[in-house]
Amino acid sequence: MRHIFILLVVTLALNGARQACAQAIDDQSPGLFFAGAYYDVPTAEGNFTTRYIVGPITQKASQFTGDELTAYVEQVMRSNPALASKAKIAYESDTQLGKNGNAVAVYIPRAQHDVIRYSFGRDGDKYLTIVSISIALDVFTDKAAEKNQLQLESLYSRLLVGVQPIRTAAPLTDTELAAAYVSLLNQTLQDVFNAAADDQLGRQRVRANAAFQLTDFFMPKALPPEIAQLIGNGGDAERQKLSLELLHLVNKTVSDELRSKGYQDIALLSPPTAWSMSNVGELLANRLVGKSRNGQVSISFYVDPAFEQGAELRIGGSMGVLGYQVKTALARVETRTLKQSEMMNYNRLGVQLQARVYRPQPGQAPKWMPVTIPEEARTARGVGGADFENVAGMDRGTNRELAMNAIRSSALELAPGIVALMKEISEKRIENR
Repeated sequence: MRHIFILLVVTLALNGARQACAQAIDDQSPGLFFAGAYYDVPTAEGNFTTRYIVGPITQKASQFTGDELTAYVEQVMRSNPALASKAKIAYESDTQLGKNGNAVAVYIPRAQHDVIRYSFGRDGDKYLTIVSISIALDVFTDKAAEKNQLQLESLYSRLLVGVQPIRTAAPLTDTELAAAYVSLLNQTLQDVFNAAADDQLGRQRVRANAAFQLTDFFMPKALPPEIAQLIGNGGDAERQKLSLELLHLVNKTVSDELRSKGYQDIALLSPPTAWSMSNVGELLANRLVGKSRNGQVSISFYVDPAFEQGAELRIGGSMGVLGYQVKTALARVETRTLKQSEMMNYNRLGVQLQARVYRPQPGQAPKWMPVTIPEEARTARGVGGADFENVAGMDRGTNRELAMNAIRSSALELAPGIVALMKEISEKRIENR
């Protein structure tokens, strides 16, 4: 079994109005509570998550709501010795859920398997089934970039992809696939909990000069076959789901780069996703209704005020913490043969990503930033790829694992350029407002 660790540690800053310098804030006191486990509610025909994981675990065949795995994941979380000893997490049976502390949520963005048929001489056809599950653990807070505003921010996030290859003489049955999925789910949950415990969820937070949010991952209308196979026949819904998954992948590399540079004057907001807004965001908002005079509390999810009322990052007309959008795009994808022999082909899947930073302007077109450098220097670029081999007689294209590895490689090259643009804006925020 192999695990592709995607360390997504977002050291997110609390933005202080009228404070340009980083100032440490102790955030150890609020504690943590488990806010649930979520997945995307399927369309009428279902998906691999409900067919091979949710259905077998819950003995449910339809009318899925997206939170059925909460009790199951809580049981696995409670049984993890590393998490139990290093992170004090309150559960629904222990406390009044959602009343105190920051929210810990688990999300399963994708469960998928690929089947590769191959043959060697007289042995006949063989089958390689590669099962993969993506699991994210996030810690959210409702403490805002501005102290007078509630805003959903990500304090910590860890995404791990569990991969299990299975070789058989015949294609796996649905029962065998379900058993493989559930087994991989349990192992991947334990691994992501172990990783989160080692990272120590409670960390110090700082104020910042500027808040950034990765808001879009654009893909060409006509997808290259190497990318199109990631969504299959899922249509626009699966295309949008893949776009958000890739957006989080780039967000992870940017947060890692910020952490490695030690930049404490830059805040990175959580990418806007339906699951975090509707589940965690609403939960955090509802717990504060009793403290509101009119019984209503809203949480903002964007740095762009055009998307929701009350999200302008200013106080009293004076300059506070300004919000910026980072938009990324899939610029190029190509597969080429590096070397060829009688028995083997050596190939490389290459990917190029690009990113730009914009300052939202209500009622106007967003401003391309930073204005303190020439336009030709305002686009960050990353080129990466993944190598693979084709054995004669083996029917194998660029499967999901290869494609994601290539995109991840490109994102790692892209991140330093994005962070450099962020730093330029943060250091010259008056000129780049």
